[in-house]
Parts: sequence; C-alpha cells; structure tokens
Amino acid sequence: MIQLVLRQSTIVNLGAYRALALDFELWSRTRKEIQTVYFEHFITLMETSRFKMFNIVQRFSKLNLIRKLLFALQAEWFDGEMSSRLIDTLNIACRADFSRDGAIKPIVSYLAANLHESEC
Repeated sequence: MIQLVLRQSTIVNLGAYRALALDFELWSRTRKEIQTVYFEHFITLMETSRFKMFNIVQRFSKLNLIRKLLFALQAEWFDGEMSSRLIDTLNIACRADFSRDGAIKPIVSYLAANLHESEC
C-alpha cells in the first residue's frame, strides 16, 4: 500500500509546499531522522513517482528548487551526513531539470558568487 502511494506522489498545493516543504532553514533544525526522510521525499517526487515528469516540469521548475537548494548549501544549514544528502538532492534536481534556466544559470551564479581566488 505504501509503495502505491509513493509511486503516485505529486505536489498538489504549491503555496503550502513553498512555505513549508521548501523552508530548508526550518528542516535543518529537526532531528537527523526527520531530515533523512525529508531529503528522501525529493527522490520520491523526482525519480520514483509515476508523476515525476509532472513534478519536475510543472512544479519544481516554478518553485526554483535548485536555487533554494544552492542557497541552503551556501547558508550551511545542514552539516555532516545531511550536507551530503543535500548535495545528493541537488544532483538529482539538476539531472531532472538540466536546462539553461533550471540548473545551468543557478549553478553558474552560485559558483561566481562563491568561488574566488585566494589572496596571496
């Protein structure tokens, strides 16, 4: 039964999802077990769900998921293993929406803002 529900997972209410599920600062303050399930839900929506293409094209692209993940990475809200899970989620999101506006621009902007030559 749970497998069937997971295979049919989609985002129904964009406003609520944006306010709650994409509040990475809030989720970074929860227990590690909750954070693990939190990052797994992105995998479900983008890789496992029967509606993964709908989730990617119609939902996550409108929510600027990659930009939000990059900001959470920059803010260093997650540490250790959870930081790795954040990067794994970012990897999945980039592969799912590898387009100019979806992934390339946000990544280039992130790199330009965060990578600079060390002063000698």
